[in-house]
Amino acid sequence: MMRAKSIHIDSGEYELKILFISPENAKKAVYATALLEKLVTVYPRAKVTVMGKMPGVALFGAAPHTDKMIVVENFAAPDVLKEALRRKWDMLIDAENLPLSVLVRAKEKARSVTPPFNEHPLKIYADMLSLNESDLNPFVWLAPELVRGAEKRLFKKEYVIGVAPFAEDGSFLWEPENFVTLLKRLTYPGNLFPASAIALIGFEKNRIAANQILAELPEWQRVNLVGGLGVLSIAACIGKCRLFLGGDNIMTHMAAVENVATLAINAKDADIIPRGRYTSVMQAENPTVDDVEQAVKDLWHGKLSQK
Repeated sequence: MMRAKSIHIDSGEYELKILFISPENAKKAVYATALLEKLVTVYPRAKVTVMGKMPGVALFGAAPHTDKMIVVENFAAPDVLKEALRRKWDMLIDAENLPLSVLVRAKEKARSVTPPFNEHPLKIYADMLSLNESDLNPFVWLAPELVRGAEKRLFKKEYVIGVAPFAEDGSFLWEPENFVTLLKRLTYPGNLFPASAIALIGFEKNRIAANQILAELPEWQRVNLVGGLGVLSIAACIGKCRLFLGGDNIMTHMAAVENVATLAINAKDADIIPRGRYTSVMQAENPTVDDVEQAVKDLWHGKLSQK
């Protein structure tokens, strides 16, 4: 089986010039943050040029030592090639395994490969740096103004349930009426999250689907965060949630790595399984509301027991 070409990293104070190529798949990019987190920890004086496609590349905009961001539409474009080939880099980290990486001049190179079936991206990225998966910690970097913006959008509410019930193509993975029933139960007096606000979170393509849930919630409770926000603004809002209910989308993965209590519904067969300290994935294909409510309770009590 073909493996990723790996490099060994050693701690040092060297002011390395690193070219970091983000995965095109936005969900993979969430876990590729672990690569950059490791490198800037080991090389605190490194200067990193990050290259990649939206929306995944946006995750690296506020990362420490990001010296330059290059947002691309086509990696084979002349200006992109010129930028990558204009200098000799100390290190190339290519999480997309691009052909141009063969041409890039670098003292050391680490390139990913297409993973075997069901192998998590963290395994591939750990192999790239000759590390164990446990050595890598995905991380979403947020500028202070983004955190303040999230507080304003959530009206500084202390108790918020984040919901992103969408598949990657924008469709529902679970019936909207099921979500409405579940949310009403969870926020009922005496349940886990009484009187909590409910924030629908997503991109413009999710607006029509989200409205099916928003329309069924009382005005005082609903917060519409669908459309008009960038990836990091969305991540900042997710970080303010106590609980996150999601599907097979980048929002669920961001919640997982931000250590929000995250339940992924109908994501068992997703190409990338959400992974985080307080993350659970529903095993049933079409669970009942009772099943999901119980899964939320198990998740929440499990999180409390880990603190």
